[in-house]
Amino acid sequence: MTDTRKRQDSLVTAANPSAGTPTEVVPNGSLELQNQLVKSLLPVGAFRTDDHRYYFNGIGPYPSVTTVLELLDKPALSTWKAKEAARAMFRMWERVETHGIPVEEVAITQALSESRKGRDSAASIGSGVHHLADMALRAEESDPKTWQVSEDTQPYLDAFRAFSDRYERSSFISSEKMVWSNQRNGYAGTYDLLMMIDQELWLIDIKTGKGIDYPEYALQLAGYRWADSIILSDHPLPYAMPNVERTGILHLRPDIYPMGYRLWEVPTDYEEDYIPFLGLVELWYWKQRRGKPISKEG
Repeated sequence: MTDTRKRQDSLVTAANPSAGTPTEVVPNGSLELQNQLVKSLLPVGAFRTDDHRYYFNGIGPYPSVTTVLELLDKPALSTWKAKEAARAMFRMWERVETHGIPVEEVAITQALSESRKGRDSAASIGSGVHHLADMALRAEESDPKTWQVSEDTQPYLDAFRAFSDRYERSSFISSEKMVWSNQRNGYAGTYDLLMMIDQELWLIDIKTGKGIDYPEYALQLAGYRWADSIILSDHPLPYAMPNVERTGILHLRPDIYPMGYRLWEVPTDYEEDYIPFLGLVELWYWKQRRGKPISKEG
């Protein structure tokens, strides 16, 4: 049995899920005070806060892969936000109540609020689908059919089922597991799927948005692929990251694809993708250190 297969088998038999427990946040407290509070309550092993800070055996916090990638300019996302705000402006213009405040200011404020609702709704569907997909892989075959899910989420769950039904259950090595790396001051994250397809180990990220043609997805996948280890909650020992051979995006869009999904390969290269990702990690830490101006008295 190969080392890769041994590591994969050990992941399959690991019983602990990867999701952490939401952390208590100190109102108006400093980030350092919050970190001290979190560390005082940390269990052994991996822990993830709601705002995507990662800890392992009391070490941390490390930023997530997706948090690091927020440093990148995303013009498509900015354009989408602007369009959503404009649409909200047109929808609500006739019913704006100003209460003596200039109508333009009220309309802009309310339109931005409405546009955020659309963004939050899309994010909620994406997060829900990720969790349901993980649960579907863990559950008995009959269980997912009895789940009560929202009308918005159900088509995406059906699309994931259509994808998973194409493969033997043993093809799915692990899902929703946290990774940990000490490279460039440290980062962490949570990948969606590790699975065998045609005798090759794939690392797959699930996406539910309209488009997938974004170069930063290669950086995201590279960050997971070349992380040092996989870590589990309530488990103090790391598992060496297996040798991933291919990376891709599972695009769940029942409104686009006849089967509800399509698996797109997104090739990743150590030099072309992972090294630039590590540069972003360094930039993230630099921004934390230098993000605030230094006050000079007198």
